[in-house]
Amino acid sequence: MKEIHQIHINKTGGSTIGKMFGVKFRHVDASDLLVELGHEKFAQDFVFSFVRNPWDRVVSHYYWRIKTNQTGLRDSPIAFSQWVEEAFHLRNPAYYDKPKMFRQQTEWLDGNSGFAVHPDIDFIGRFEFLVKDIERLSKRIKTPLKQTLPHLKRSDRRRGYRYYYDDKTADLVAKAFAQDILVFNYTFE
Repeated sequence: MKEIHQIHINKTGGSTIGKMFGVKFRHVDASDLLVELGHEKFAQDFVFSFVRNPWDRVVSHYYWRIKTNQTGLRDSPIAFSQWVEEAFHLRNPAYYDKPKMFRQQTEWLDGNSGFAVHPDIDFIGRFEFLVKDIERLSKRIKTPLKQTLPHLKRSDRRRGYRYYYDDKTADLVAKAFAQDILVFNYTFE
């Protein structure tokens, strides 16, 4: 029997999507899943993921870390621009504490296959089209939606992602996520 597995990239709606389809919560990448399942089962089962515009994902990541006080960011806040510099450029361990959570989405999806996305991943949705892509996923896996789309793990930001950037921070994120931008055709627009 085909099982359903989610490659849950942080800050891409994975908790919400997993809950809707009854997939257990865990930040697992394609490499982890390949080891866990084996190549044959990985190819046989249905594997999906969602990706997000890197600039938007970074802002969400920052505000989630403030909300959850990761690396003391709520108790000792620093500006978004400083955090981007410290975490993505300098990789300061005081902020860059869980390297997996700072990786490019293609690194989550490649499974050491030599491709930007492992060829046995069956579906990649986009956060920007979350409702539409969840409906498409539901049809593909022949699983009716059990509930309307909740928003779990919402960050506290109030504005669109472009508001938070200046030229320097936008460029740092572009460099940190160059392969994601190329593979998924994202822009800062």
